[in-house]
Amino acid sequence: MCLAKVYLKDGDQEELVMETVTYAAKQNGKLLLRTILRQEKEIEAEITEIDFTNSRIVLKTV
Repeated sequence: MCLAKVYLKDGDQEELVMETVTYAAKQNGKLLLRTILRQEKEIEAEITEIDFTNSRIVLKTV
């Protein structure tokens, strides 16, 4: 099972947004993230990087 950490990048800084993410999808112009415990968060952002080796997803605001 692949559980990712999601970061929001602002310049050179990365802020951890969510851990144990199992699902990410664009929905109604926003990015929907869901954890293994079914907690959800909607963010106005787009994916800029997915690193499967390190289980990281990096976002930037739109």
